[in-house]
Amino acid sequence: MAAIRVLICQQGRRKILRHWDENTDSLLQVEDWKESSILWPEGWLNDQPESMEVFLCLDGESLAEGYDDVFVKAVIKHAQESMWGARIYAVLDNEASLMDLLANVPTGSEEKSSRLFELLLENSVSDILQLPITPTSNFGEAAVRSRKRMEKLTVPDPGPEWKCLIRRPPDLRPDQETLLSPYLVRSLAQLKDENCLIVLQEKRENYMGYLKRILGHTPGHTVMVGIIDQIENPPRDLIDFCRERDCELIRFHGVVELYYFLRRLDRESIHHAKNTQIATSVRVGRNPTFTSHAPQLLITYSYLRGKTADTVAAANDVWELVRELDDTSKVKVYPAVKCVKLADMMEELHHILAWIHIGHGDDNEGLQQADDELFKSAEHWLNSFASYRSSLALALFSSCRSASVAKLFAASGAGVSIGFENEVHQNVCAHLTKRVVRKALHTNGSRDAILEAFEAGRKILEIEDRNALPIAFWARH
Repeated sequence: MAAIRVLICQQGRRKILRHWDENTDSLLQVEDWKESSILWPEGWLNDQPESMEVFLCLDGESLAEGYDDVFVKAVIKHAQESMWGARIYAVLDNEASLMDLLANVPTGSEEKSSRLFELLLENSVSDILQLPITPTSNFGEAAVRSRKRMEKLTVPDPGPEWKCLIRRPPDLRPDQETLLSPYLVRSLAQLKDENCLIVLQEKRENYMGYLKRILGHTPGHTVMVGIIDQIENPPRDLIDFCRERDCELIRFHGVVELYYFLRRLDRESIHHAKNTQIATSVRVGRNPTFTSHAPQLLITYSYLRGKTADTVAAANDVWELVRELDDTSKVKVYPAVKCVKLADMMEELHHILAWIHIGHGDDNEGLQQADDELFKSAEHWLNSFASYRSSLALALFSSCRSASVAKLFAASGAGVSIGFENEVHQNVCAHLTKRVVRKALHTNGSRDAILEAFEAGRKILEIEDRNALPIAFWARH
């Protein structure tokens, strides 16, 4: 019986909020996922807005038996749809043998990674963590290391493939060598047009002399420095050296973490290379004059206690919106919105391209806010943007009877504003919302592109109910 232990924590905290086992001998624990979907909105109401993190723990015994692809995908899917697009981590026990992971490698496979790795990559698992699966393990701290590691994915120049040079001794075990073989080079002389990740292992005698010598022979290559260290933090002199040389120092807890990072790094480089072949990339300095101009998407939800089914549906809508985005770091989710606190958030946000609100509306009273169930008028919601000093290309209210709110936002200068005159069928509304948001982000808020997507999405909703159709307004200056 293959089993996955599910652990849910709040980012930055060690306490495990919920835990249960999923296994192939029973149906998925749907009720556990439903109850977990309210954890983040409740956190917002209790002034603990940090997002949740999901850890899917794979033990050595189950690895040896082999995981069923359908089962793993189903667990990941439930996590994504229930947890507001939270980061999902696969956790491998440090004692799990790499040979178990490689047991299902197809004969003649060019890349000697297991199906499990491919499955996790294809299903948007944030990272693989090597960590003992015990009650005393600090999963939150491991996630912090992962986030710092994954921040480096967009740092190097895009395009060239990545190779890995691991300083020895100690030698890699045969299974480790097999896993890393698509990336390994024995010396920098083997590099062609590739970039290189130079990795130090735990036994690092004379590592500073090694790095100084080897980094003097990397002209034309982007280089990062990694360290595999299961116990100690990186030494201070190594941190300072890398900072002075403008190298990125990355910490790994084991070879599996290193391998997954290389796979993610290659994917990110290929993705960015598609749009940067006609220009030369330049690394941004430590104190840039200009901030990122990447589009931002704000999604809000009016969470109400006791409405678990509505909360699960909203969490699923959020996942459907963010799953196809290239850079989810530019998405802000506020799952328990109140007018006053929305105003505080708007003071912190420099630019929002699109705002999507999910909740209940009323023709005369406006939109319902979280927690106290009070309806706030369209003017109150507009006043939440009083300190906001940028444009708003799209405002979409996935709320019943929200047309009057949408009209006011358009009259106040929002490029396109969409609401509903009657009911909203949430199960099909996502078809409209996804199309409109995608167009807004991909065209930097083109009004014509947004309205074209709106028309296509409206036709889909018309199939469900001609009386539950959205209405759009646009700002004419």
